[in-house]
Amino acid sequence: MGERKLMRKNIIYIFIITLIMLISFVNLGYANSGPTFWHGYPSLEILSIEENSPIVVENEDLIFDFSKDEYLEYGDYSISGLVTAIYRMSNQSSEDQTVQMAFPIISSLRRFNPEEIDIKIDNKSIPFDIYIGDEVGNIRNRKDDQEDDRLDFEQILKSINREVYLPQNYDLNEIGTLYTYNVSRTSEEDVNFVIEYTYDREKTRLITKGFNGYWEDNGEIRISSWIHDKEILEIYVIGEDIDFNIRVFTDGELSKVTDAYSYELKKDDISLEDYLKKSIVEYKDFDRYNDYLADNQLLNLVYKGLDDIIEHNVVNLWIDELFSLDDLDRIILLIYEVNFSKESGREVSVSYLSRGTMDRTSTYDPLYTFDYLLNPAERWAGFTNLNIEIRPPKSNPYIVDSSIDLFKNEDGNYIGNFESLPDKDLSFTLYSKEEITFMDKVKRKVDNLAYALPFIIAIGVPFLISLIKKIIRVRNYKE
Repeated sequence: MGERKLMRKNIIYIFIITLIMLISFVNLGYANSGPTFWHGYPSLEILSIEENSPIVVENEDLIFDFSKDEYLEYGDYSISGLVTAIYRMSNQSSEDQTVQMAFPIISSLRRFNPEEIDIKIDNKSIPFDIYIGDEVGNIRNRKDDQEDDRLDFEQILKSINREVYLPQNYDLNEIGTLYTYNVSRTSEEDVNFVIEYTYDREKTRLITKGFNGYWEDNGEIRISSWIHDKEILEIYVIGEDIDFNIRVFTDGELSKVTDAYSYELKKDDISLEDYLKKSIVEYKDFDRYNDYLADNQLLNLVYKGLDDIIEHNVVNLWIDELFSLDDLDRIILLIYEVNFSKESGREVSVSYLSRGTMDRTSTYDPLYTFDYLLNPAERWAGFTNLNIEIRPPKSNPYIVDSSIDLFKNEDGNYIGNFESLPDKDLSFTLYSKEEITFMDKVKRKVDNLAYALPFIIAIGVPFLISLIKKIIRVRNYKE
């Protein structure tokens, strides 16, 4: 009897382990197909640059449209929707007004596309100037304490510099020495071009270009670059000059010295300002921004970037560090002017694509959350009548969480009408089902087992084989 109980128990163990492995294997492709969390950033209201604007917002229609596939596909691992904010504004003063307005976008430069944005005055599209502000830190979606997540719009406006940025930690007029090495290999084999030097960090600063290797050992620096045909390498020295020692190898371990190379060295005295401007012109990746950014914006980014780097006591840097701008999430401000006759009104609208936050860490199907910061509207002289309409996508037709009360109409759209600005910013979450069920969470837990598949196989398979062998031995003994 004891042996039969043991066999039944072993069979149960085999069944459970096999089932877990099968579930994990089936879900493995889905679990590893993409991230479980993809961060989006909030959308914002337009705001007045002047703090005491006389303009009143009499009505705003705010529409989130996810109903078209061409909108959804812009969201990478999340989804996106077309947001349109239509404002009916009035000048209630007795004088004509020219009002500067700003529409903030939170985006990286790489993802920013001005063609996705349409600003209209009285239903006619107008041009706008594009300014780049400071980098944005993590903005968390804390539904219970929205006040902590509000952006400081005074700081946003201060970060926009229309004039040339004035550095705080260095002098643009300082003269440095630019060493330019025009290096060629003289055989079919690539060579590793190495420059060694030491310097006094208190007296010298360096900016290098074209090098891709760096070592530091007891104060001695080595920078290197593989020469595949011809390369132009630069070292810009500010302050006390230093001596450079050149060594060339055919390997990365610096053990095989070679003389199969040639180079020409050119030394020029050049101001830091001229060197940075030259580098900006030569940096090809910036070409894509020149057509739409306002004057001085790229220059200001580089000037401020160098200021920040020096402030953090970095005195030996690669020029590429100043140009690593593409993937940083930052405030991008669209600025335009609207003319109002005295005691008259105009319609101002903004349309753009908004990308949400995707989260499937606790549910099998992803949750898509969109945030819209309403508080910039507080800068207007008055604000009344906010009408919100959310047209959900077919794949995620339900709002399962919202910071503001919304009702669902017969068309499946979610509506909210408010006589004044709500106390909270708008945040809503789209989902494939009407509510998040217990089984949704269980399926996510089971799906997560796929990540443990290698461990399950490593432990489970030997255990499974051992149990099977044991059962066979018991059966053979009984026979």
